[in-house]
Amino acid sequence: MRSEGCLDESVLQELAAGIAPEGTLEQHGEHISHCDRCASILKRYLSIFSDEVTPEEQALISQLKSSRPETQRAIVRKMLRATIWKERFRKFVRWLKKPL
Repeated sequence: MRSEGCLDESVLQELAAGIAPEGTLEQHGEHISHCDRCASILKRYLSIFSDEVTPEEQALISQLKSSRPETQRAIVRKMLRATIWKERFRKFVRWLKKPL
């Protein structure tokens, strides 16, 4: 149940993601440690933002087309081609801007 000192979920999300303004944890840590609501919400967001992959998530990821080596190679080739063409275009533009 929300009490007077409870934090907005957005603040708890920022704390869990590690993007809260400096001093936020120090300012609200005491409340979070004594408030079941805020502690529970923070715990939920910490698990969401965690880098750990559950077995279910890993199974889902392995089914994605983008997880196949041949697809990853194709993506890298596409990115490299785009980079090469961008650089060629920049050189061309610089050449066009040169005085005659």
